[in-house]
Amino acid sequence: PFWDLISNPNIYQQSFKELIHLICISLDLSAKGAFLYYAKNIFGMPVGLYHLPSKNVSFELTADGTQIQRYRFSFGSKQVFYNPDEIIHFKIPNPDNPFFSKNTAGAARYTLDADRFQLIYQKNFYLNDAGIGGIFTTPNKLSDESFDRLDKQISAKYADTTKAGKYFLGEDGLTFEKGSATPREADYSKTHIDTRNEICGLFRVPKSILGFVDDVNRANADASNRSFVQNTIIPFGFHIWDK
Repeated sequence: PFWDLISNPNIYQQSFKELIHLICISLDLSAKGAFLYYAKNIFGMPVGLYHLPSKNVSFELTADGTQIQRYRFSFGSKQVFYNPDEIIHFKIPNPDNPFFSKNTAGAARYTLDADRFQLIYQKNFYLNDAGIGGIFTTPNKLSDESFDRLDKQISAKYADTTKAGKYFLGEDGLTFEKGSATPREADYSKTHIDTRNEICGLFRVPKSILGFVDDVNRANADASNRSFVQNTIIPFGFHIWDK
């Protein structure tokens, strides 16, 4: 029966490995932890395993606040209630709340938010930057003829990618002031690298595993991989398999 269950866990044709993967993702991302509902037959034996999205799950405590009385799964306007013996609740121990998990991404939320805001800023910089390249000013009032002549001269001399970097010669008090920002002012590549390194540290994942090998050689990559298995994967797995 156990082999039949893990070979075909549910009606959605999800594999047992896929369920484990979803549990790991939930533990990384959700402060509630991961929830696995197991359906039972009339003899009380599990006949189905279903991963419940953590954002849709809440729970009610007993009157004394020491145990979970029941779980609530919400989808749309509907709700389904489960008894505690129908749910396997996976958690990374949280020192502040025994019913919640200590998700790794929660420790990096300010870093992740800052990186997201920077990316949004960069995107909108390129979408919205319709500013002028510069401003020519003069204390004198130009006639229509002088204005048109100067406009044509400037366009002919500077309005082309092959003419970038050419000098400007002003006459009769004409000066030039730089206008819009350049793409370099929206460049946060160094910040992205720092963010990546901080997140790798929080999740305790070596950069070599993610394919970043700029400062990695064979020796320290092998050592990092062994340390990753012993100090990250195995301890993380205990929060799943001891259930």
